[in-house]
Parts: sequence; structure tokens; C-alpha cells
Amino acid sequence: MSRKKRMQSVREAKDRRAKKIAIGGGVVLALLLAWEVPHFLGGKKAAAPAPATTTASGTTAPERGPLTATSFLQCGTSVSSNASSVAVGNGS
Repeated sequence: MSRKKRMQSVREAKDRRAKKIAIGGGVVLALLLAWEVPHFLGGKKAAAPAPATTTASGTTAPERGPLTATSFLQCGTSVSSNASSVAVGNGS
């Protein structure tokens, strides 16, 4: 087999391999898009949460709001006066 013919067969083998990889990559990309696009666009939402149940005595726990400085101080914890005098600087 001559060098020219051998190089041609090697090139053809590389081309076949590249074509198979391209087809496989296209299939994987199509599957990935089919899975992710509905989620990205807001489809397939989670089921609605179950309705809240009440206790037998009919009382509920008090609702807790976000923790703020005033709510933290109202719970009986004291904060030192040095914490309020800290200045915010630019780091220089």
C-alpha cells in the first residue's frame, strides 16, 4: 500500500470518527435541551402545597417575623454600647 493511499484511509477513518462524535453530541444536546427548556421557561411546576392543618384546641403559634435589631432587643438580650458606635469606613 502506498503512502498516499494509506494517508487517505487514515483521513477517512478520522472523518468517520468525527462524524460519529458530532452525531452523538447532537443527540446529547437535544436531550439536554428537551429536559432543561421546560424548566427554564417555567413549566412542570411543583404541586400546590398541602392545606394547613389546625390543632385540636384551635390555637395557633404566634407568627414570627424577620429578626431585626428592635425585635432582638425586645427579647431581653442586651447589646453593648460599643456595637452601636462602630463606624463604617472605606477600609483605608
